[in-house]
Amino acid sequence: MGKRIKRKKKLHIQLQGHINQLKPQQMADSTLYRPEDNLSTRRAKKVYDFLISNGIDKERLSYIGFEGKFPLGTYPQYNRRVEIEITDIKE
Repeated sequence: MGKRIKRKKKLHIQLQGHINQLKPQQMADSTLYRPEDNLSTRRAKKVYDFLISNGIDKERLSYIGFEGKFPLGTYPQYNRRVEIEITDIKE
């Protein structure tokens, strides 16, 4: 994956972190919603850091955590993921 991103220098990539659906009592805890501190953001940042350490220009990358807002299924392993989205193609 890293080699392909490195070759496609015109692409801007957003790394999108996901986690399991939060339970109602967890949603009430405001510390879970600090964007820089939630698990989904940390998960996406790990991939971001990995790509930068492998030579991808950080100006081409961004990351965001979506928490449990977009589940893929009822099994937790489906929702523990980082998705890669192309957000821009520079000329």
